[in-house]
Amino acid sequence: MKKIFPAVRFDKKQTETEKHILIFLFGGIGYGLIEVMWRGRTHPSMVVTGGLCLLIVRMINRRFFTVSIIKRSLMCTASITAIEFVVGCVVNIWLGLGVWDYSDLKMNLLGQVCPLYSALWFCICVPLVFVMSLIIRKNEIVAENNTVRAKKQ
Repeated sequence: MKKIFPAVRFDKKQTETEKHILIFLFGGIGYGLIEVMWRGRTHPSMVVTGGLCLLIVRMINRRFFTVSIIKRSLMCTASITAIEFVVGCVVNIWLGLGVWDYSDLKMNLLGQVCPLYSALWFCICVPLVFVMSLIIRKNEIVAENNTVRAKKQ
């Protein structure tokens, strides 16, 4: 296969670093697209936030694979909300960039996060966790088959 981007191979032999880069980019682009569809705009800090969030969602799914999808989705939602709070405090309060302000929404925390958006993140996390579970399981089966083949040789 012709390499489009030489630092990343598009085959099954990707290193963990390459996987992390791809997941970060996918998360950043996805998060930015969600923002553009929802608010009509985004900010570079949200792309970085999205990449970090998807890396953490992957980590939660791998670490707690045997936990129910709903519980993992709740863990992912809490993580995304925490990351948004920290990024919001830095970007909006400390740097004063005014990327978003939830002060007018009920039960907000310093105008950076609120239950409404956490609930929306949960609705996104459920299918995301489900799909990641399928990918993790598929990778386990492939790894298991490769181990069995290697032992037979």
